[in-house]
Amino acid sequence: MLRGFILFSFLFVANVFAAMEVEPNSSFTKAQEIYNYDTVYATINRNSSDYDYYKFQVTGQAFNFSFQTNEENMDYYITIYNQQQKKVEYYHVNKGQRGFNITLGITSGTAYIKVSASNYTGSDGAYSVTVSGLGAGEILQNYEIEPNDSFTTANEIYPGTYYHGYISKNNSDYDFYKFTNYNDSINLVFDTEEENIDHYIYVYDQQHNQVKYFHLSKGELHLNETFGIAQGTVYVKVSAGNYTDSFGAYQIAVDPYSPSPVSPTPAPIPAPAPQQCNVGMIDEDDMQQDWLSGGCSSKVRSGSYAKNYRININRNVNVYLSLSSDDFDTYLSLYDMNGNLIASNDDSGGGTNSELEIPLNAGSYIVEASSYYPNETGTFYLLYSLEEDVISSPVPVSPSPSTFYYGAIAYDRYTGYWATGWRYSDRTSAEQSTLQTCGSAGCEIVADVSGSECASLAVDTYSGAYEIAFGTTRGEAEASALMVCEIFHNNCQIDTSVCADGR
Repeated sequence: MLRGFILFSFLFVANVFAAMEVEPNSSFTKAQEIYNYDTVYATINRNSSDYDYYKFQVTGQAFNFSFQTNEENMDYYITIYNQQQKKVEYYHVNKGQRGFNITLGITSGTAYIKVSASNYTGSDGAYSVTVSGLGAGEILQNYEIEPNDSFTTANEIYPGTYYHGYISKNNSDYDFYKFTNYNDSINLVFDTEEENIDHYIYVYDQQHNQVKYFHLSKGELHLNETFGIAQGTVYVKVSAGNYTDSFGAYQIAVDPYSPSPVSPTPAPIPAPAPQQCNVGMIDEDDMQQDWLSGGCSSKVRSGSYAKNYRININRNVNVYLSLSSDDFDTYLSLYDMNGNLIASNDDSGGGTNSELEIPLNAGSYIVEASSYYPNETGTFYLLYSLEEDVISSPVPVSPSPSTFYYGAIAYDRYTGYWATGWRYSDRTSAEQSTLQTCGSAGCEIVADVSGSECASLAVDTYSGAYEIAFGTTRGEAEASALMVCEIFHNNCQIDTSVCADGR
């Protein structure tokens, strides 16, 4: 039987009672109490340290919440907390957005809302909030119940029923579900209408071992997979990333029974052997549009496809390279003509795009355009340009293929345990050893690095939420991770960093 829950829905509600914000309401203890069908009109001062807190008692099993603003020149941040003052959801309202609709389950009791804002360019931040549906008898079923961000708090779901959930615009939001599997296979269905988000779905067995992983890139809206798994409790974890404007709404359903028998499928036709990688040419300041697909494999990203281009440089100069795509998470690498890796990058170009800026001697080089995740395809854009000349620009010493290293960071956001590993000969060894060193059952790999790549883990010391950033040096990775963390969280610090080659 499903537990009782509360539903958050950002809807415009009519026939409400108006009230004004009462300062000070800048903390949990000073939170302004609001009541059923109240609308509160409030203002966020042009000050990054101004927070507005509200609290309300949920006595029924449904709750509606409306957030509205006419301010187009600032970003708003709305955080939802449960009775234990634990953050359960977080929403970012970008400049120009007037409001949004969210459905969210949360355990009964006192609930809190915190409103803050930043990136002001005009007036102070006027807004209104409305609560309704706090009374008994207003029940909406089959919604996720927050908090459900771990194996121990996983929502129990039942066969053949769609459950509705939301992923916050926050890398550290996870939704866990569990169910009992009575057979040797399950059918998993996942649907979303959010085209501007990557969704990640993990499946675990009763011992919390990962069995399956699915990545729905932006624009991929449906998943319907049947696969084998041992009987017993099965867990499904949903997370998301690479948001542009959405709030991560989805539906999920499971059926832990064998599918109807089907006719045997004929033996697959063997795939043709991989073709030799062709090398194209790209001119200075000429944006190259191309399609990433099979035929040539990446030298640094296992299982990923690649396209190679030659660039010719006639003087010692700073070189800028940019690789971007709306279809996949890019990975950019630079080699000398002997095939030795000079530099690589994952996400320095913003979002999931890649970027390199490096001094090079006159000569010829190979640029590899690839994807971070295996088997991804799609359109990409590659640009290279020459910047100011340099007097001396020795090419960094490149490791030979036998000294190309891998590393990883593992982190458990609930215990705070972390571990790093570096100078491994393959990615699998780096991940397995790092997880073993981390030692906690909740540890998971949060960053992979290879070649000359470095990564840093920035953590909010209050909530355990984290952000990851990459760079070509530890300092670059740490500065980026701390900057991203401080955008979304309040108490950030660098917990650890790692470079694949052990620098």
